[in-house]
Amino acid sequence: MLLTWILTYRMFSLAALTHPIEYYGDGNLQLGFVKASSDRGWGSLTGAEDPWIGAPGAARWTDFPLSEDGVYLGLGFLSRLTGVTAALNLGFVCAGMLSAVVMYLVARRLRISPPLASLAGALFGAAPYFFYRNIPHFNLIIYWHLPLCLLAITWAFSRRGLRVGERRFWLACAFAAVCGVHCNYYTNYVMQVLLLAVVLQALRRNWAAARATVVIMVAGMFTLVLANLDTAMVIARFGPNPGAVARSAGDTLIYALRPLELLVPSYLHRLAPLAHLGARYQASAPVHGEFPSNFLGVVPAIGFIAMLLAGFRAALGTAPRGAASRFLVVALWLMFVSIGGGLMQLAQMVLSVVAFRSNNRVSILLLGLGVLFLGRALSPALRRLPASVGWGLTLPVIIFGLWEQSPDLSKKLVYGNGLNHWQMRERWAKAQDADERFVAELERELPVGAAVLQLPPFAFPENGPVGPIYDYEHFRLYAFSNQKLRWSYGAMKGRPGGSFQHEVSQLPPQQMAARLRESGFGAVVFSNQVYAPGTAESFAQQLAGGARVLRAENGDWSAVLLPAP
Repeated sequence: MLLTWILTYRMFSLAALTHPIEYYGDGNLQLGFVKASSDRGWGSLTGAEDPWIGAPGAARWTDFPLSEDGVYLGLGFLSRLTGVTAALNLGFVCAGMLSAVVMYLVARRLRISPPLASLAGALFGAAPYFFYRNIPHFNLIIYWHLPLCLLAITWAFSRRGLRVGERRFWLACAFAAVCGVHCNYYTNYVMQVLLLAVVLQALRRNWAAARATVVIMVAGMFTLVLANLDTAMVIARFGPNPGAVARSAGDTLIYALRPLELLVPSYLHRLAPLAHLGARYQASAPVHGEFPSNFLGVVPAIGFIAMLLAGFRAALGTAPRGAASRFLVVALWLMFVSIGGGLMQLAQMVLSVVAFRSNNRVSILLLGLGVLFLGRALSPALRRLPASVGWGLTLPVIIFGLWEQSPDLSKKLVYGNGLNHWQMRERWAKAQDADERFVAELERELPVGAAVLQLPPFAFPENGPVGPIYDYEHFRLYAFSNQKLRWSYGAMKGRPGGSFQHEVSQLPPQQMAARLRESGFGAVVFSNQVYAPGTAESFAQQLAGGARVLRAENGDWSAVLLPAP
């Protein structure tokens, strides 16, 4: 798993580790999350304000709920030692390795032979989902706990079920509690399946198992509420902020699960026929959603299809019931609630509350079911062979799976500018180095605590692109500051202070400068990708008192140092 990650992203030196894998859009949002967690420390768990962003006030991001505050807190502390980008990159690879290890342990707990448990762990940790989500969707690649949840679900669906007080019950409660402090999407799916287990046990009149499963659900919901308590407290204090993160019922159709995409690879696939298939699908599909991250991979897809067929055979009475039938029920339910027009979309339309729009993300759970079924189905045959033969048969499949599931990034085009991933990585590395030096120069020129207005104004979060730049571009500067300057970007829209940068940007230069000085600002930073050449110089000339202009080495930013009043 580690070697696959290193080879995929060419992380052959410590210098490469300190440079971004992606340096635009949601990748910059993750830099902002880690930097804010570093600044707030333990206060990030309680939704404390960050005085270094959202100037002239202080930003509070609790209207943008995250259950993974503990994960970002850990990365924040790590970034104090390694820097923000290196911390994210290390978190990225560690997330995949941890997922692989936990899946291996769960597979062994289910009596899957060591070679096949290793196969399940490797393919789950290095899933296409992992590589295509990567840094921009960092909270989604923290899925290491899902094998534990699948284990608890297996226990809950068994004919005997669970009993309050037994060891497996307490383990299942712990797994559900861990699930509650991770991605809300995963918690939602796990809680739904556990509720399905409650219904199944009630139909069997196994009331003890049904009660135990309800208690397990309560454990998961309790930690979910606890993880989002800061959001609830802010809403109770300041009122709701429905415009902070806008979602529509139509989004649930765009980003729904399309089961065909579980079997359709990306055009970045390493096998030419599959890459051609992915390119044809991408060109012809009317809606892409979050394609191609839903692809299971060749080996997991074989396991998933075999699981469905075995489950249907068991349901028809042509094969004995067992794990296949339980896995089938779970898989069909997850697909039914997640597809376009499925139960999740219907429920959210009826309730007029769209909390889960991107239900294609259930695919990582389906991948987990596929590799576990494959391991359970093949283990009896493998045990009849000598261990050396079992490993000899499995290792080539592991190597093939890791190679096949990782993308060929030499094919990737970014921004439609014809540059491949490696050319963009080189450009991003130079941009980050220039950003660090530009921020250091601003910190030398301005007094500690001075505020910086960042233009063009971007609402936070989810403003939409402005000209050629995407959301969260302004976090490129905040991410490399050293608690010396306060940045205007990051104030939550819909809350007091969220519109300051938009309001002041409409003023004529002299009035803007006067308003900014009154509010503690010492500089204005312009994005040269949006504004015409010479904008900063023209702005400085219109200010009395000798305003000075600083330019970033790569030309992305120009700063006007406001003259003293």
